[in-house]
Amino acid sequence: MDSTWDDICRLIQQADQLDADGRLRIFEFLAQTLSLIPLRDGFPTPAEIEAHGSSLTKAAKQYKAPVEKGWSQWCYEKRPFDRAHFSTDRAGIACGPASGVIVLDVDDSHLFLKWMQENHPSQALPRTLTIKTGGHGERFHYYFQYPSGDEQYSCRSVKGVFDIRGIGGQVLCPGSLHPETRKPYTIVDIVPIAAAPFWLLEMSKKPLNDKTNHRELNSQFDAIEIHSTSIVPTDEFLSTLNISNEIKQKILTYFPHGQRSEPSWSVLLGLLNANIDEQTIRTIYQSYPIGEKARKNPNWFERELQQAKQTIAQNPIGAVMPADTFIAPSPAPVESEYRIVNAFDVLTAQTSFEFLIDSFWPKDEPMLLLVMVGQVNQF
Repeated sequence: MDSTWDDICRLIQQADQLDADGRLRIFEFLAQTLSLIPLRDGFPTPAEIEAHGSSLTKAAKQYKAPVEKGWSQWCYEKRPFDRAHFSTDRAGIACGPASGVIVLDVDDSHLFLKWMQENHPSQALPRTLTIKTGGHGERFHYYFQYPSGDEQYSCRSVKGVFDIRGIGGQVLCPGSLHPETRKPYTIVDIVPIAAAPFWLLEMSKKPLNDKTNHRELNSQFDAIEIHSTSIVPTDEFLSTLNISNEIKQKILTYFPHGQRSEPSWSVLLGLLNANIDEQTIRTIYQSYPIGEKARKNPNWFERELQQAKQTIAQNPIGAVMPADTFIAPSPAPVESEYRIVNAFDVLTAQTSFEFLIDSFWPKDEPMLLLVMVGQVNQF
């Protein structure tokens, strides 16, 4: 191929004016270094728009999806490029080690700046290769280097603000035509691809030991019933923390939408009760599946964290119980088959329990609650 990077940049900027061969020339050139995947050709038809409730946006979405099953393998290994396999209107870049990039996809620049000020006030986004999408509004793709090594980085999102596209994610290639607006994805800052910011990598760390994608797992929750205590492997970081296996398991479990608040609350209490510092707790909630809801709703997480700290401060012996509940701490005779314990004993026990009351009492075991009731005044 005789094209130079300067030639391709010029073609990208006018991709909507090129013929099919011109856009394929762009894709072929970029496929020398990136793992490109085929996407659907063409644009939504009137019938498709009608079928999607007269919504062009919804109808256009299917044209941005990969056409091959199992396409995420090309995040790990570079896909060979064959013109005959590719759309003449658009191509996708499989993010991850095969392409060597992890992409920050910003949906709303104003909200993203606000999010950065709230979460990383001392950090500015490094200058890097930046692509303006062909969609409506000011939307950008910021390309960063995917780190070498064994650590895996997958997809994360803050709804309506940004997405991180790592393993299991893809973005439309520069020079592609947006299926809704028919405008091209163009380059707005032609500079070398920068190293990814630390916060972005921490947020997108993939805690699984296999190649299962975070988004694919989430999509499965819509189709099948997932048991909330399904076990996934632990990792080295969590193994250094003095917390129970149950808490570690919850940190690493993908809970379905609508079932995340309860285990999140249990994990918060477990971490605080184990004297894990607040910065480490925030890192866990930014990096692991347990923090999915927290990442999408930072204000909710802040309220939960403060309430959990208050609960622990008011009721240190029974972190999972309401502050006005009293569990008798009196010891039972040593020879007794059973003994009276408090919630702290359960939380710090080395035994693995199956709980009747989440994080508090095991099934099929006797429990005696002594509740102090005040005298009721008679009028």
